[in-house]
Amino acid sequence: MENLKILIVEDYPRPARRLVRFLKALGHEVTGIAKTTSDGLRLFHNFPPDLVIMDIELEDSQEGGILLAQSFTKINNTPIIFYSSMLTDSQLMSKAAKINSVAILSKSFDDVQLRANIEKAKNEIERLKKEQSKQQDFFTIKELGIGNSKRTIFYKDVCWFESYDGHTRIMTDHGPIEYTPTLTKFEKDIANPIFLRIHKSFIINIYKLSEMNEREVKINIGDKHEYIPYSKNFKKALEEKANLLKTRRPKN
Repeated sequence: MENLKILIVEDYPRPARRLVRFLKALGHEVTGIAKTTSDGLRLFHNFPPDLVIMDIELEDSQEGGILLAQSFTKINNTPIIFYSSMLTDSQLMSKAAKINSVAILSKSFDDVQLRANIEKAKNEIERLKKEQSKQQDFFTIKELGIGNSKRTIFYKDVCWFESYDGHTRIMTDHGPIEYTPTLTKFEKDIANPIFLRIHKSFIINIYKLSEMNEREVKINIGDKHEYIPYSKNFKKALEEKANLLKTRRPKN
């Protein structure tokens, strides 16, 4: 990996321009410059970067970079190079260190330090890609009422899981599949971040979520859609996924 797509989060023009010049001189692409947390989320969604270089203290919040980075991690594991004028604040640095940080630099960092940590970030990106490539994109079950034969189901084809008459029904783009275990047991067995419980009787594929209102979510199923109820206990988690993940849909 030679060139990276890099998002800059910096609310002052001068250091932002310096970073842009340096990164472009190295052959990297700057996907945007965010001045606020809302700018950062928008740019991260619209132009997904390989790496984020960010100031921890932003104009709209002293810990704006920390809060923004925490939001990024709910989308994916993009590495982050932080910098700060508050390196002596051990509590703040501890928070930053726990959020996909490749490095935490002084705000007066030099080009040599930054170049070295960008190379470190490249290694981390390659490691994450290798891990991701090893992960299965399917699971195998014994379908209810079909004897001992096994059936392979791809994650991308699953719309939702529901509790149905004492077992689990898997609704896919190609139709329903009945599976013996209860929904609670199945949830533990199939643990995967793309699946989210929204109700005692429903677990959805977040990438099939297209809309939500005060009582229901709209789930795409093939070229159609269905409405599913959600419980208020799951509303906060659901809203986070709706806001942060609906633009991160897997490729078919």
